[in-house]
Amino acid sequence: MASRYTSLDEIHGIIFDAPDDSDDSIHSWDEDSNEEISDPHEAEDVQNQNLQRDFGNEEMHSTSEIRVPTQNRNRSSGKRQTVPEINWGDLDEVVNVAYPEFSGPQHGPVHSFDVDSEPVVFFDQLFTDELWDLLVTKTNRYARQANVNNWVDTTQEEIRCFIGFLFGTSINKNSQLDDIWSSDWVVASPAFAHFFTRDRFWALLSNIHLADNEKSVDRNHQDYDKLYKIRPMVTILKQSFQTNYSLGQNVSVDEAVVKGKGRNPVKQYMPMKPKKRGSKLWCIGCSCCAHLWDFQLYAGKEKGTAEQGFGTYTVGTLRSNRLGYPKCLTDKSLLKTMKQGDHHSTTTEGITETVWKDTKDVSFLSNVHSSMGQDNVSRKKQGGSVVAITAPTVVKDYNKNMGAIDKNDQLKKTYAIDRKSKKWWMSIFFHLLDVCRLNSFIMHQQCYLSWNSGPVEEDVAPRMDQKSFTSKLVKSLCGTYTSRKLWLPLFVTQFHISLCIRP
Repeated sequence: MASRYTSLDEIHGIIFDAPDDSDDSIHSWDEDSNEEISDPHEAEDVQNQNLQRDFGNEEMHSTSEIRVPTQNRNRSSGKRQTVPEINWGDLDEVVNVAYPEFSGPQHGPVHSFDVDSEPVVFFDQLFTDELWDLLVTKTNRYARQANVNNWVDTTQEEIRCFIGFLFGTSINKNSQLDDIWSSDWVVASPAFAHFFTRDRFWALLSNIHLADNEKSVDRNHQDYDKLYKIRPMVTILKQSFQTNYSLGQNVSVDEAVVKGKGRNPVKQYMPMKPKKRGSKLWCIGCSCCAHLWDFQLYAGKEKGTAEQGFGTYTVGTLRSNRLGYPKCLTDKSLLKTMKQGDHHSTTTEGITETVWKDTKDVSFLSNVHSSMGQDNVSRKKQGGSVVAITAPTVVKDYNKNMGAIDKNDQLKKTYAIDRKSKKWWMSIFFHLLDVCRLNSFIMHQQCYLSWNSGPVEEDVAPRMDQKSFTSKLVKSLCGTYTSRKLWLPLFVTQFHISLCIRP
């Protein structure tokens, strides 16, 4: 029954370092070379064929959902899959498990910041100078390789203004970017048009780059990386997120989707998701503040055998048709007699499987909860009244800690750079920019709490919301830069005069 505490490094290794045999989930498959399927019945048949072809033994460590292979998978070899026998205990056997004490580092930013530090200080801590230099160097090189007419090499000051400009358009949204420079004062944004001429902005947006195309490996080479276009930024940000923030005791592991229907070598089809097509990421986030600590862009199934035997404290949901699922919890006569709030459980080797009756039967797998703990959860009835129903403690802990990645995505979406592009990697580039901005905002929020936790010599400014934080970040990144040579009014109409005032 004993379980051991697993460090954050071990959790990171379990999720990301082990060969990934579980990333092709039951709800997704690679669309790199497949045609679009419009018929849902045809899509289901294709999905079943992919599942039978691709799935072998599978294990996933996640606080949001644990998937174990179903009984009808891996038949392509012609041999029946051998499943190790699991000896589950008696139904509703009382087994007590001591909840672990957390001995990790203090949750929050690793570095200390001065009181009332500007948002750009937090952003630059994550978006490092190495990444700024990379954008400048690769963009200039790509423009020269493409023989862009009248190209003028960009600088770090201009690229910082360009990124700030993109963040600004996420607050002041225009249906089309060209509207910013429109002569119609109703739709124009003269304050943004002050920084770039329209031609210069589109030149930067068209040539922004993160990798050297001349060093790319042939598609048929064994070292070919589907993500080489975005890989440098992914590598730098992953390291930056981890070295600047310490996770708390509870973390959430879940998948996120960057939507996109165009040609994309890593595009996935996930019919059960709101965003059915796009690039999939596996993410680790802090359950209490939704800070995204690490992520992995899924680029296809990797060869190898998934490692097993880690002593990780894990809670997740489980489907009743999975291999090894306890038969005593699939008894139809037992399930029919259950009312809302009832639950039954069984254990084996420190793992507890619990089925709980909500509106439907829900199964939970945990190696950190006792078999017979009880708590209450709230449910809203049809008339709007809220009632409390009984539930095992595993349900309350799961609901409390499993939504970090979804919350991160929700916060990011409020002021996201939601722009379409013909280049598949640009949507991921915009997504990572938004994540970096949101993580810096969360760091600021955590620092604000520490600034107000004790006596402070100076008065602390009011707490900023995400909109105010982003607005100040835009002002700091753009600064006084402008690509315009003349300080003239951008346009003059009968009823409106737009002025460029020298800073």
